[in-house]
Amino acid sequence: MKRNGFTLVELLAALALTGIIIVLVFSVLQTGIKQGESSKKDAFLQQEAQLIANTIRNKHLKESAYQLEIKADEVLIDGKAISKSYIYKAEIVYENHIYVGERLQIDTKLPLELTLMIKKGEHAFTLRTLFARGISDEEK
Repeated sequence: MKRNGFTLVELLAALALTGIIIVLVFSVLQTGIKQGESSKKDAFLQQEAQLIANTIRNKHLKESAYQLEIKADEVLIDGKAISKSYIYKAEIVYENHIYVGERLQIDTKLPLELTLMIKKGEHAFTLRTLFARGISDEEK
């Protein structure tokens, strides 16, 4: 006796295997998307921290003095907000003292050490840097 086609058991087995493969592919894609979003948020935090550091560095190199204040909800230079979309926590070492959450008048002849943590939601990035001017021939 010659049989054409598939039996019901063969069809059910093929559908079950196809379903398992589809679920696995979807799971891998979903994990990749979540990981990509997480990496994107981390990159935005890192870029924001670098922007703040570059702005402070430019001020430190070009001006003789400036005012710096890092509050929980914004970063200010000379009273102007340079960033305010995140939660900030900073520790500033200046003139051999540690300052947290205070407005400081910075003399750019002195080095400034900054540890800045920037946070949004569950994501956080910490930047540690030192701002110092080199000694020119005029200052020797």
